[in-house]
Amino acid sequence: IRIVPEIDIPGHATALLNALPHLEQAIGDVLDTRAESGESRASSPERTFGVFTKILGIAKPKISTFLQSLFEELQEVFPDPYVHIGGDEVFGGSQESEFMRGRFFRETIGDALQNISRKMVGWDELLDDNGLPKGSVVQIWRGGNAGVRATRQGVKIVWSEGFYLDLLKPASEHYLYDPDQEAQAKAIGGEA
Repeated sequence: IRIVPEIDIPGHATALLNALPHLEQAIGDVLDTRAESGESRASSPERTFGVFTKILGIAKPKISTFLQSLFEELQEVFPDPYVHIGGDEVFGGSQESEFMRGRFFRETIGDALQNISRKMVGWDELLDDNGLPKGSVVQIWRGGNAGVRATRQGVKIVWSEGFYLDLLKPASEHYLYDPDQEAQAKAIGGEA
């Protein structure tokens, strides 16, 4: 059993952004239903599931320094060599397209983690544009051919698809899940 911290970048970061609003990059109110209802979008972490338009501003000049400092603090609390950096469920846009192309993850995040001798774990969206540096781990939650793609990109795999116990499915359904045979050889574990 491992305990791996997840600092979700750039989405799912409303709690962080409430504490440090100068790091926010608002994309607009396209998916933010609160804008339609007239409810304020400021000052509270999300308490529901979904993709939100309030994200960590990866183009902000101070973001690299902030993340390096955050990862250094994490290593003091979590000795495990892996740090999960998220990368899932980010609403698109020009800056976010650059982010999803992987440059930000390969260079900024990859370098920050390498500086403290840690390895990156990221959600399977990062496979879409080769966003994982060598030696990284992808966590598969969406299914499809993500396992095969991960294998072809040479990254290790943690499986979540088929094992979400919080969905309250009968155990028989979980036992029926069988990951792709080619990708199983790269699997280093699962998460439930």
